[in-house]
Amino acid sequence: MKKSKEYRNYKELKSKVAPKRFTVKPVNRLDSEFLIFTPHGGGIEPGTSEIVEEVAKEDFSHYSFEGHGNGCASLHITSHNFDEPKLIGQLKKHATAISIHGMANRQDCDIYIGGLDVELIEKVNKILSTAGYSVLTRKMKSIPGLEATDPNNVTNRCKLKQGVQIEISDSLRKSFFKGDYKKKRGRASKSDAFYIFCGAIRKTLLS
Repeated sequence: MKKSKEYRNYKELKSKVAPKRFTVKPVNRLDSEFLIFTPHGGGIEPGTSEIVEEVAKEDFSHYSFEGHGNGCASLHITSHNFDEPKLIGQLKKHATAISIHGMANRQDCDIYIGGLDVELIEKVNKILSTAGYSVLTRKMKSIPGLEATDPNNVTNRCKLKQGVQIEISDSLRKSFFKGDYKKKRGRASKSDAFYIFCGAIRKTLLS
């Protein structure tokens, strides 16, 4: 998926983009250790917002920055520059963060897990691999741009300074929805595959 490098940070995006083009959706849960979020929700990396909300449900805090309308990929701010104030405020209140992203299809995996929380990365990897998903972690294979090892990566800006970044391929995200997953109305109806995937991640966080 082609992404624009136009916006260096949230302040610049906000100054140049009409307010109707994006929505910021923070939800805080009392006593939630985890913050589940996507900085590239809505039509930017389609399916990520829906995954965030299903994984979080009523148990975990969550956040989505959602792009609307055509050309949403242009609203992409790279993760180590993403500094929307409400998200940064949430991160400071939560021990651990798990970010959900979309990636292009790859031959070697459908899910790539990065970040600095090595223990949680391995827990997520184990449960997803056991469920039959094709998974790689940053320790298994280096994929520049997807490893999320930069301390400034928004995933790692939680209280413990180490989070988990989950990249999900286009083809896997497509399988999660009964309609055209690149359109909002097409994502309204979820497949069994969607609930199985989100349930696996929830199981990891609730265990």
